[in-house]
Amino acid sequence: MSGVSNIKNYIRIIVVTGLSFFYNELMRKYGFWIIPENEVYDEMQEAITKYSSKYKTPSFKPHMTIHTVVSSTDERVVKDTKKAVAKINPFKLTVGNIEFSTTFFQCVFARINTNANLMNAHLALREHLKYKDKHVYMPHASLVYGDLDMETREKICSEIKLKGKEFTANTLLLYVQIQVTPMSGML
Repeated sequence: MSGVSNIKNYIRIIVVTGLSFFYNELMRKYGFWIIPENEVYDEMQEAITKYSSKYKTPSFKPHMTIHTVVSSTDERVVKDTKKAVAKINPFKLTVGNIEFSTTFFQCVFARINTNANLMNAHLALREHLKYKDKHVYMPHASLVYGDLDMETREKICSEIKLKGKEFTANTLLLYVQIQVTPMSGML
């Protein structure tokens, strides 16, 4: 793989858990993120922090979703993710256009240019997670979450200069979202 010769030939899996309390039944949902590294991570975090502070929107860590959220057990999802990752080598990604949409979680985002390695990684996860995804996979890294007006979204897009930046996908973060059902009478 040209340009990636000094990188270890594996993808790391990092598991992060978010937990709430007051529950009697846990339903675990898992997100699958590629974490940008090098200066791209820093520049994305700088943009996220700047605009979340300026417009009072949520702050979050830079990531590119590689597979939609799935529900599963801890043991099963880790086992299936390890099988998928065994088929994936680190690969390069390039940031594309900065764009906006009408949705909260894609208020402002950086498109990630597709390539065969990225799409094969997505398909490997989909295969091993046995997920029948009916949505089109559109690789992107959100930069602003929020309900901003369209003119503000467009202005932010014109200010962010990430297009053409490259990073290597060598970390898959398996994010565990623990949603809880409040116990009767507790709230």
